[in-house]
Amino acid sequence: MMAEEGAAPTPKPEPVTSSQHDIGASVPEVPFLDVRGRVDRGVAGSLIQTRDRELAQRRAERPAVVRDWRAWAAVVLAVVAVVCGVLTARAVLAVDPAALLLVWPVLLALPAGLWCVAARYDRGDVVRDLSVAIDRERRAARALDTLRGHGWTVMHDRLLVGTEHRVGHVLVGPAGVVIANVLPVEAPLRLEGGVLLTGETPLVDWFSSRWWEANTMNAALMQRLSAWPWTGPVYPVAMYPGAVTSRWSQVLQPPQTKKTPAAPTHPAVYARMTVREPERVRAWVTSLPSPLGRLAAAQLAAEVEAACPPAAMKD
Repeated sequence: MMAEEGAAPTPKPEPVTSSQHDIGASVPEVPFLDVRGRVDRGVAGSLIQTRDRELAQRRAERPAVVRDWRAWAAVVLAVVAVVCGVLTARAVLAVDPAALLLVWPVLLALPAGLWCVAARYDRGDVVRDLSVAIDRERRAARALDTLRGHGWTVMHDRLLVGTEHRVGHVLVGPAGVVIANVLPVEAPLRLEGGVLLTGETPLVDWFSSRWWEANTMNAALMQRLSAWPWTGPVYPVAMYPGAVTSRWSQVLQPPQTKKTPAAPTHPAVYARMTVREPERVRAWVTSLPSPLGRLAAAQLAAEVEAACPPAAMKD
């Protein structure tokens, strides 16, 4: 239908921006973080960034010394300890039995003052947990880096292809792709009702996530390398942060029956996934079937490196 002569032209609709809303509320702009905003900071780089930010946040939230009761309490307790210590020394030199009564304020004031200082500068549980995870990943990285001499490409602190999900270590070589993560062991392992627990925390979801990572990586590579065609494999491996003793590896093995032969102490397996010490991963990886030649392994490593950007952000 044509517009009537002399009628005002119909205005074009304005594009709706993120600051407009049908109820008048303001919606903040959310920047898109693409691959170009990532940088390789080495082993556990993104975890180190997170720890540094947490420490900076705690420092910013910490009150000034003159306004912090813990600082004042530490000063008062230190003065009490010094005064009582001087009086105790003088009484001891004068061979006064009352000196024993002055020892108790010193013994109480010093620990209390140290507690006040420690409470003020406490790093918090988040920083401590991140520090433990960083140390574990560094130990694992030192062991995994030895695979470079066996024709493997070793990448640390990467994002899973097409996601914001972080993986600790990605290995690419003649056997395919291996995604290695450190088992989050916080307490001795135990098997209860077929469920593996560390302390009171079940690890079923953790192992399921590792298989999801392997399946996601394999599906993405099948699409990117359709000309090969790529059919796998992608192996997940869990690294135990400590010595794999027969005591805990037996926990991961099914009970021996007449129909099933005795399971070996190594490898330990749970949820169909191999569990190894970081120092034993190299022997396991190099024993896998190796269907890829050197050129194919190099091409596969280039594709994985392009598909899995570093997890750390640019400052």
